[in-house]
Amino acid sequence: MRLSRLPFVLICLAVCATGTRAQNLEYGPPYLIRENALNIPTGLAIDPAQERVFITNSGNHRVLYTRISDLTSSTTISWQEFGYLADRSAPDALKEPQGVAVDSSNNVYVVDTYNNQVRLYRWNATSSSFIYDATFASMTRTSAAGKDIRLPRDIAIGPAPDNRIYLLDSGNNRILVADGPDDSSWDVWKEDANWGNPYGMDIVARIDGNITLYLANTDKHNIIQLDAAGNVLRTFGHFGTRTVAGVVEFRSPRDVALGRDGRIYVADTYNHRVVVLNNDATFYRNLGVASMYSLIQKIEVDTQNHVYVIDSDNRSLIYFPGPSIPKPYDAYVRDYIEDLGVEPSGTGLRLSSPDILVRHNPDVDLSIARTTGLSSYAFQSPRYNENNYIYIAVRNRGTRIINNVKANIFGRIPPRG
Repeated sequence: MRLSRLPFVLICLAVCATGTRAQNLEYGPPYLIRENALNIPTGLAIDPAQERVFITNSGNHRVLYTRISDLTSSTTISWQEFGYLADRSAPDALKEPQGVAVDSSNNVYVVDTYNNQVRLYRWNATSSSFIYDATFASMTRTSAAGKDIRLPRDIAIGPAPDNRIYLLDSGNNRILVADGPDDSSWDVWKEDANWGNPYGMDIVARIDGNITLYLANTDKHNIIQLDAAGNVLRTFGHFGTRTVAGVVEFRSPRDVALGRDGRIYVADTYNHRVVVLNNDATFYRNLGVASMYSLIQKIEVDTQNHVYVIDSDNRSLIYFPGPSIPKPYDAYVRDYIEDLGVEPSGTGLRLSSPDILVRHNPDVDLSIARTTGLSSYAFQSPRYNENNYIYIAVRNRGTRIINNVKANIFGRIPPRG
């Protein structure tokens, strides 16, 4: 954090990262991964055993994966991929996959959304690659219980000893289940015509050894918790934009994840934020806001409570690795022309900043200012009881894009006369 001061009305300016909540680095600073490899990413899975993250690219019909440790590297991430077939008419070609899950045996289940099925890819140690296995769910590949599967959007693996595969058949408002990678058919686990186009789900183990499933009931703007038999235990949230003590509101949440800390993490998609709730579904905090998020699709929380978020519109993966990882950016505002952001500056020049500009009219050409700096325009003294336009240039000494930075300007009204 840097402080810069101007005389008269402007006393100080504080630069802080709202996405990390400067006073609370519980989740660590977010790493924003935006690379050309990410093409409308929608599905997300974490493989803790192999320490890998998997992403489905709907935009180019494939699955990407990399090591989790690479996400905080300053170098370009080395993505590996599987599933893509150049022959788009081939029966095994993926078509806009939107979900992915990995089991304890390194099997990867890909929700082939617009082919209305799930494809299993098994790890082949000889070739060091994932190979498609067409036998999985082969008896009920695109239908179950006499009804066609429609727009499946998420998939999850039940924790041991359950170990079953759960498929969110969104278009039919139901959840299907298979016994494992060798099962040739789907069965219906739960169906409810009152659900509203659910997009995402997560499954965790209860203290009694049974499972509990959380469902992001997207069009109804709430989260539903079900027990191992599919009975509703509770429903929380309703349409709105507020999340404060005693009030939990969502707008079209597309996913939900459970942390080892017992907290509930909701991808509040059209409020452009991640909402963290306590186990009793009371509000705890927001984790990031727009413009870091545009259209959140999936959220995952690993065994160390590190948070992963996929945003399809921004073509990005946002990773919260915890407070022990160094900040990927270092935001500051210059106190003087030669200021490189090192504290303390030691020059004594604290009363004029080339990165803060006051104008009486909004007449700064931002495209020019990005090249020549704000100091290419004349600073105008603030006028009492009139509109004053303040421009601020925030600089970065770090290696990654600055996330959710805002500038707070503190001031006072000067004496009149």
